[in-house]
Amino acid sequence: MFKFLKAPLITFVSATSLSAFSETIDLSYNGESNFEMEPNVEYLIDIDLGKPYTEFSEICFDFNIDESRHPYGESAGSLTIGHESEEPIGLGWSVMTPFMWMMTPGVFDDNGNYIPPTETLSDPSPCLSMLSNSLKDGKAQIKITANNGPLFIDNLTLNFEGTPTSVLISLKQTSVLTFYPEAGGTLEYEARLGNFDPAMSRKRFKMWGVIMMPDDVPFPVLSERTFDVDYGETKEFLNRELIIPSWFKPGLHTMKWYVTEQGSDDIYSSELSFFKSESLDN
Repeated sequence: MFKFLKAPLITFVSATSLSAFSETIDLSYNGESNFEMEPNVEYLIDIDLGKPYTEFSEICFDFNIDESRHPYGESAGSLTIGHESEEPIGLGWSVMTPFMWMMTPGVFDDNGNYIPPTETLSDPSPCLSMLSNSLKDGKAQIKITANNGPLFIDNLTLNFEGTPTSVLISLKQTSVLTFYPEAGGTLEYEARLGNFDPAMSRKRFKMWGVIMMPDDVPFPVLSERTFDVDYGETKEFLNRELIIPSWFKPGLHTMKWYVTEQGSDDIYSSELSFFKSESLDN
């Protein structure tokens, strides 16, 4: 049976916060952090932080460019980093990072020999705050493109500063459709529950879910269930379907899943939204 908890007994939080810290992790393409990029070709890079986070204050990429392989005039002049939103309602984005070529003037050495001018390519460090929402579950994927020329990436890393969490609760829509007709339809989604408690102990969680209707009335969709989760374990609830009936009122609906640790008053949550249209006769 679905249970509503009394408001004075609970505190809603996104997750138990730990201390913020900075870290640098290696990124790779096909297992290599040093790789050649062909011009105008998208390269997919997976990011795995190893744990979920509540927030980030900085997310920056760092890499060196080996201009000896592709000198000025042959090398790409910029790099585009893109990301597709994990939410069907969300929007993707891309950021272009131009490279700065610096000219070192010609000089005479101590023996009177002339050393001609040289071009040096600066190593960019693009910071992408737009990635912070998708990275909260600790994982994301980006695509990078060398624009109008080849490029050799040397030692690709991600520098970030954020606050990790002890509990992961993630709800994600997997179906493309987010607007449903008056007759209703089927919404496909998946959920994840993870234990990242710093005490590295096994935890027991209670989980339940509701849909907040357009008039803010909760409709239960997941009865209360109990799960034992080992430290570092993430339970996955994949290929789930929500049948949206015709009697659902038109407007914005928000499905929310809640999780609480046994013996705690803190409640963690994740949500997704969809729209249902009005009758054309209205």
